[in-house]
Amino acid sequence: MLLLLALMFGGARLFLILFGLMYILFPLLVIAIPVIFLVSSMRRKSTIQNYINTQTQDHNRFVELFVRILARMVQADGVVDPHEIAAIRKYFQYQMRLGSEQLQWIKDILKDALKKPDSVEDLCREFNASFGYEPKLVLCDLLYRVAFADGEFDKSEQDLLRDIVALLGIHEHHHKSIRGQYVSGEDDQRYYEILGLEPGADFEGVRDAYKKMSQQFHPDKVTHLGPEFARVAEDKMKLINEAYQYLKKKLV
Repeated sequence: MLLLLALMFGGARLFLILFGLMYILFPLLVIAIPVIFLVSSMRRKSTIQNYINTQTQDHNRFVELFVRILARMVQADGVVDPHEIAAIRKYFQYQMRLGSEQLQWIKDILKDALKKPDSVEDLCREFNASFGYEPKLVLCDLLYRVAFADGEFDKSEQDLLRDIVALLGIHEHHHKSIRGQYVSGEDDQRYYEILGLEPGADFEGVRDAYKKMSQQFHPDKVTHLGPEFARVAEDKMKLINEAYQYLKKKLV
C-alpha cells in the first residue's frame, strides 16, 4: 500500500527509493524481531531468577509444590477451565499481593505443572519430605482459599482436598478448623468448627481448644516460608481469637 501511494503521488523516483529501503530493511527486520523477543525473554528469566535467589529455599520449595498441587485441583474434573486459571492468577495478585516478577514465576510453574503427569500422591509425598506439620496447615488453608476464589466448590475439588488432607496426615480437628471458616453457615457452628469442636461443647472445652489451636496455628511456626505465607497464619489466628471471644460471651 505504501509503495502504491508513493507511485501515485511521488512518482517513480520516490517509489524506487522506498522500494530500495524496504528491500534493505526487510531482512534486517526478519532478523531483529526474533532477537528482540529472545532478549526480552532472557531479561524476564533473569529478573525471575534474581527474585528466586533472594528468597529462602523453604519459600521457593513451598511455592513450587503449592502451585503444582493447585494444577492437580484445576484438573480434578478432567477439564482445565480458563476461569479457574484466571481465578488462581487473581488470587496471587490481589490476595497474596505478589509483584510482577513473582506473578510471572507463578504463571511459569503453573503452565509447566499442567503439562506434567505428577500425581497428587507423589506431590504430597514430596511435601511431606520437605516440610513439617505447620506448613501443611498453611497449604491446606491456601488450597481452600483458592478453591473458593472462583465462587464454586464442586464435588471433584472437595474429594481431592479430602485426599490431600489424608495424604499430608493433617488431623481431622485441624482440617475441620480450616474447612469451617469457608464452608460453615451459621456463626455458632462456624466458630465451633474453627476451634475444631462440635457444636454444643461447653466453655471448658472451648477454652482448651482455643489454647491448643493458638499454639498449633501460631504464625511464628511458619515465618521461614516467607511473609506472604506467615500472613495466612496471622489471618487464622485472628479467626481463632474471634471464635473464642464469640463463644465465651455465649457460654459464660
